[in-house]
Amino acid sequence: MFELDTIVVGDCLDIVTEMPDECVDAVVTDPPYQVGLNKQLCSWDIWPGSEIWKQLYRVVKKDGYLVLSLAPHISHERIPDVLGTGWRVLHIRSNNKLPTKDQLNIAMAQLQSGKDRAEIVLDDWGHGPIFTGFT
Repeated sequence: MFELDTIVVGDCLDIVTEMPDECVDAVVTDPPYQVGLNKQLCSWDIWPGSEIWKQLYRVVKKDGYLVLSLAPHISHERIPDVLGTGWRVLHIRSNNKLPTKDQLNIAMAQLQSGKDRAEIVLDDWGHGPIFTGFT
């Protein structure tokens, strides 16, 4: 059903449930946040819930990745949905900076040691107290 270098159009949850286990190297997504424009929900602006994260975990190879872009003001509400489905999470909190290679290496070592979550908070993070470090 799925051919290499082919774009498949449809509802992600419908399509991913038809995919075989461990067939994907990486998933890169910027899902809807369910926060609505002007506080009005749109039909397409619905947070997918935990089932999609379970299915994505199933189809991504064991050495694969999920790259998830979330708005800073709602990431703390959405990450538990992802964590509860098997993924280990590297959470980078920043307004516009990228972490250094050393920061990434430390965080990745934490994940490889078995932690389910590592966090990098950069000094430009403007929500709440400003600090740097890992949790």
